[in-house]
Amino acid sequence: MIKKIIKSNKSLFFMALKFKENKLKPREKIEEPLNNYLQTLYKDGVVVIPDFFTEEECKNMIDAYESIDKKYVKYYENDKRIFGIEKISPIHKRLFHDNNDFKKIGEAYLGDDLVLQTTMAAKITTDNNQKFGSGGSWHRDSFSRQFKAIAYLSDVEMSNGPFMYIKGSHTLKNIKKVLFKLRNHKPISSFRYNDDEIKECCKILDSEISYFTAPKGTLILADIRGLHTGMSIEEGHRYAVFNYYIAKSFHQTNNNIEKLANY
Repeated sequence: MIKKIIKSNKSLFFMALKFKENKLKPREKIEEPLNNYLQTLYKDGVVVIPDFFTEEECKNMIDAYESIDKKYVKYYENDKRIFGIEKISPIHKRLFHDNNDFKKIGEAYLGDDLVLQTTMAAKITTDNNQKFGSGGSWHRDSFSRQFKAIAYLSDVEMSNGPFMYIKGSHTLKNIKKVLFKLRNHKPISSFRYNDDEIKECCKILDSEISYFTAPKGTLILADIRGLHTGMSIEEGHRYAVFNYYIAKSFHQTNNNIEKLANY
């Protein structure tokens, strides 16, 4: 009952967000070049790290993904996902799930210990009936403190469904602006936004949509409180792998990771 009241009142909802936010404190700086990536993440909510994986490593992860029994695959229209792939693919576990750089950046950024909720590998293919790519329509994954690591295992041009993000939309200040200035968004705690609302958000934040095209091997770190989606894929396919992290203070043991991973 109390949660329902809070979620229906903008002021109470924002106060609850701010209360939990204030419990987290940024940690000391980390070594370069990780600290440089961390500073960009603070500012924009998203940072691109080129050439993180070699072409051979990308190929090996794709081959491992394609060799996995179909019983482990979840199908979401044209998006084929394997949650917890590190449990059945040693190379995904070694190269991605166990990566310590993600942990260092994430703990410094969130000001808390991290919980890695899942490693998910996906292949999205062309489907002219789909308006958006991976993750469905524009959204925040949550209002809780989270971020994810995304690696492109294949080249991603504008036609291959690049990640899209509104820089700056991750900060508590800008979440408040959207919360109080966006007209007719119901319910106020909803994570999903339509195209007209996104245009309005860009005006409110004096920002624009960024499109993350990049070659295979590129890593993207993103605060998933920020507004984001995947562009619809017009040709070919896109292979990617994801780590979903949450600040330990916000973690709930009964989280539905597939819902959190948005679709």
